[in-house]
Amino acid sequence: MRMQPEILIRRAVFDELPAIRDAHEDAIQSLGTRFYNEEIMQKWGRNRPIEPYIESFQNGDVYFIAIAEQGGQVLGYSCYSFKDEKHWLQRLFIRGGQQSQGLGTRLFREVEAIVRQAQAKELFVTGTLSGQRFYDAMGFILIENTKSPVGRRDDLFMDCVVMKKAL
Repeated sequence: MRMQPEILIRRAVFDELPAIRDAHEDAIQSLGTRFYNEEIMQKWGRNRPIEPYIESFQNGDVYFIAIAEQGGQVLGYSCYSFKDEKHWLQRLFIRGGQQSQGLGTRLFREVEAIVRQAQAKELFVTGTLSGQRFYDAMGFILIENTKSPVGRRDDLFMDCVVMKKAL
């Protein structure tokens, strides 16, 4: 019987942002094609600029990563922020080959713990259609269907869901 390599969940550091971006792109490419057309996939899931990750990190967003102990590859990440007087799960993405193995749940629980420590009553997410089933399983309820800009563009939008979890 082959043992699974040890996977650590920890807070990310600034120098890991390029690896986070790479994991993000891999996750989008592995799941997004079932929910979004080629134009959206081109703009959303390929050649993502690093600047939005840097800006987010510098503005105080908290990133957690799932990292393989051997080799150090970032397998997935979650990102938390507090904005507009609400607690937000900004992003949660898992590399294609690592999905459905509990990493998303582990990364989500890290964000949930921060929100609970803040004694918040709710956690929000604007999620992709490909992530909606996961958020349902984590106890979120649908607030509304919406459209979000793809990247930093204002001329291309993708279908998303706004969801909330009571804590």
